[in-house]
Amino acid sequence: MIPLQPVESVKKFPFVLGYFCIFLVILNSVFLLASHLRQNIPTEFFFVPANGFRVMALGGVFFFPHFFSLFISLIFIWVFCPRVIERRGFVFILLLILSSIFFASKVYQVLFPNFLGAVLLFDVWIGACLGAYMRRDIWGTVNTLVVGPGWIRVLEVPSYVQLFFWFFYQLISNLMLPEQFSNTPMPYFLGFFGFLFGFLFDSIWGALKRAN
Repeated sequence: MIPLQPVESVKKFPFVLGYFCIFLVILNSVFLLASHLRQNIPTEFFFVPANGFRVMALGGVFFFPHFFSLFISLIFIWVFCPRVIERRGFVFILLLILSSIFFASKVYQVLFPNFLGAVLLFDVWIGACLGAYMRRDIWGTVNTLVVGPGWIRVLEVPSYVQLFFWFFYQLISNLMLPEQFSNTPMPYFLGFFGFLFGFLFDSIWGALKRAN
């Protein structure tokens, strides 16, 4: 099941997302190629000091550990982020991404204060964007490519079903993590935290807008 676009499409698609997705593909391709040549993931991009998150690991935000994770993330960015941008604007998205990464890192640090490990922060900000989308459109529908036994169709699927599948794809992605990430405690928490944070952030933003 692969989402294609919301049934109620945006009035003006923000094609800057296309440039951003191309940037992620090129960056990640070079990264994974270098990792393959070295026979390992360059962990300096992902690992952070056990004594805190003063220096954020760049790879945790922009690099994906395998192409399945990259593919699923790009699809959900392309399908769901335009609606949030149309409704809230680019400033909102930027603040949402930065604040979700910051708070997720802090909470992860509290939960695992002595852990020297990998932090997959791309799950956080993608989850946050999805949470902001779902706050208003969770009961909407999305044109979705559905593959069954011997057939392929495009069907209208409720948004909350897409949410379920995003978490399901996260589970699959975590099972495919390289050895360097195998001991990372609760990687699933990051995406879930991001979703909850995005839902709450959009709620507060909307309440402040109405108050003004």
